Amino acid sequence: ATDGMTTRTFQAALGTAYCGSALYANAPSRERLSQVAEVLDAAELELVAVSPARRHRFEDGTVLDLPADFYLETVQWIFQEHRLARGELSARAGLKGVDEVGLLGRAFDDMAERMDRSNTQLQESQERIRSLLDSTAEAIFGLDLEGRCTFCNRAALRLSGHEHAEALLGRSLHSIIHPGAGPSDECRVCQAFLEEDALHGDDEIIHRDEGAAPVEYWSHPVSRSGERVGSVVTFVDIGERKRAESARRRMEEGFRALIEHSPDAIFLHRAGTLLFANRAAAVLLGHDSPEPLRGLPVSELVLPGDEGALTVTSHTGVAREARFRHHDGRLTVGEVMTVSLVFEGLPTVASITRDITERRQVQERMLSTERMVSLGTLAAGVAHEINNPLAYMLSNLHYVDTEVRLMAQ
Repeated sequence: ATDGMTTRTFQAALGTAYCGSALYANAPSRERLSQVAEVLDAAELELVAVSPARRHRFEDGTVLDLPADFYLETVQWIFQEHRLARGELSARAGLKGVDEVGLLGRAFDDMAERMDRSNTQLQESQERIRSLLDSTAEAIFGLDLEGRCTFCNRAALRLSGHEHAEALLGRSLHSIIHPGAGPSDECRVCQAFLEEDALHGDDEIIHRDEGAAPVEYWSHPVSRSGERVGSVVTFVDIGERKRAESARRRMEEGFRALIEHSPDAIFLHRAGTLLFANRAAAVLLGHDSPEPLRGLPVSELVLPGDEGALTVTSHTGVAREARFRHHDGRLTVGEVMTVSLVFEGLPTVASITRDITERRQVQERMLSTERMVSLGTLAAGVAHEINNPLAYMLSNLHYVDTEVRLMAQ
């Protein structure tokens, strides 16, 4: 047969195979095809006898001579293609001929090989992506436009209290995170995937058998070819963080109460500007509350030359004295211990000051009294030293007076 005839014959055989109709064969071909009856059954082909032998007339009136092996090779090729169409990428025609069918069979095998390699690479890529998603700490849910779960990773299973993805796939997100709850109209995270923009929040609670779990969530739309096809919602269990934040707040409140009620004045300042002062600090400087002090330069709190007591850390652990400006214009004296610490996440200087104004006044009065006592003691000593010669003189004068009187008599 000519090339054109063979091409038309192949097209006709291919068409009948795909339609699942009859396969026409002459006697030699039927004998050969009977050896692969299971192939014909799998391809859903009916073997019909053709007469005269090895000739067949097609609808266009063409009469062709067909080799006995033609149908066998063609049916083998069609059967392998049916396997490939069903997803059996290992299917191969294995034809060795040099005619059009053999060439087509080898082209089929080459295509199947490339598809098999591509499918293997695709599976490996999917496995890598799945491993990455399963290794993340965030619970990831893929949702369709109706809010039904189409994907979930291991963290999502742990967070929702399930072991297998089949328990979540196809279910609405609302029924997963709020089992047994009412309509999802008031569920913020369930409404988030309806939004066009990405959303974030940390006010959601997931309910499960082990108890409620506070979560932080992010919702991002998923688009394909410019059309939205779903959303990805990720959750992070923030129970530990919430508990840590609560403990930190309680600790901060306790320290703040301790600082506020401390009898010592406490100043917190950074870069020379006062950030915080407690009630004792306000009393030290003559104010009714600490509010007017916040934001003042540290240099305005003390007399010139005493700023170092507030700004330089007391490395030796020895307190230093500083003279503070009182609101009414007088001076107060403080004993200052300065340390470095972190306040609101930044390095800060804390100056702990004890008011020693009264102590200094008492000490000055004591010194004055001691000076007076010393002066009195000195005066008494001087008087004693003076009295001794005077007594001697008076005694002698008295003796002379007595003797003179006796002599006059």
